[in-house]
Amino acid sequence: MSMGLSLPSNAKIAIVVPRRIGDVLLSTPFVYNLKQVYPDSEITVFVKEGTQIALDGNALVSNVVVIPRGRGIRRVFGFIARHARKYDAVFSLLPSDRAFIVSIVLSRTRVGFFSEGYLGRLRKLFLASGCAYKPDNKHTISSYCDLLMSIGVPVSSLSVVPGHCALDMTQFDLHDEYVVLHPYPKFTYKMWNKRDWIALAIRIQESGYRVVITGSARGDEQQYCADIARGSGAISLAGKLRFSELTCVLEKASAYVGVDTSVSHLAAATGTNSLILFGPTSHVKWGPMPAACEYPDCYPSPYPPHAEEKIRKGNVTILRVDPQSGFACMPCDEEGCFRSRESPSLCLESLEVEAVFKELSAIL
Repeated sequence: MSMGLSLPSNAKIAIVVPRRIGDVLLSTPFVYNLKQVYPDSEITVFVKEGTQIALDGNALVSNVVVIPRGRGIRRVFGFIARHARKYDAVFSLLPSDRAFIVSIVLSRTRVGFFSEGYLGRLRKLFLASGCAYKPDNKHTISSYCDLLMSIGVPVSSLSVVPGHCALDMTQFDLHDEYVVLHPYPKFTYKMWNKRDWIALAIRIQESGYRVVITGSARGDEQQYCADIARGSGAISLAGKLRFSELTCVLEKASAYVGVDTSVSHLAAATGTNSLILFGPTSHVKWGPMPAACEYPDCYPSPYPPHAEEKIRKGNVTILRVDPQSGFACMPCDEEGCFRSRESPSLCLESLEVEAVFKELSAIL
């Protein structure tokens, strides 16, 4: 299903991506490529509550709107009254029912994904253009950009576009060379061990670098970061920075080490050498896109489909425990060993400090 769209140069365009912070951040290459064709367009991104921080300070986006939850008929009808048919076109970047319904409200000209089967064929009737959703063996950014190519919009860059940062770094006394550690993911199944983070931070400082720990303002995350800082002598900035301000800290770092989280995507986008610790998650779909990654070189993914202990592309290194050491199931692309977001992932927990420090030393 492919056709060009006829839009005015100053089109009002809506983009719907109601999922997590990382998903919203990964939509920025889509916005970038769209703006190359419609530079005077006004782009509004519709997101879930709490995920709008991913677009903080991003000059590509004109407006960010939070989609109301399905509680309270006044909120729902108020949303419809404010936004119904106000846009020349809407792009739904997710194949979810919620994104589809919102796109119907926003514009008569809709571009989105459809699935196989009866419901997919039905949804296709409501689209001006779109393509089948086939995320296997394809990076999430590439899947998003498939929608652009379905309407003839050329795709050039596949790298995340960070928001503008104007942080005064002097307040944190970060004059020496430092390494950023981002240890806390949203879900347990993406988590390494706290004791290993402490041991890694100590090794890094013994090698002559300062260590800066970043995290959100959530109480459990701040406490986790504080424990690592206290156990290692590192500096914790958890809860002290806006999401866009992280860009300043990351781009001036000597290196970054993190897990599968939105901040790792941001770190990779700054060009800083980034070491990402992966477990069960698919690196093909969710590995941070390296800086200056272009189409078609990084399409459908910058990473090979098979699991390896170490995969390096540009400024990003993805590190896992050796698949031959009893973890042939990796990556299973499941939520931990017990199929729960709060489940441990033994493959990730088995990654040794020495292996991480060795790879970090190679990129410093």
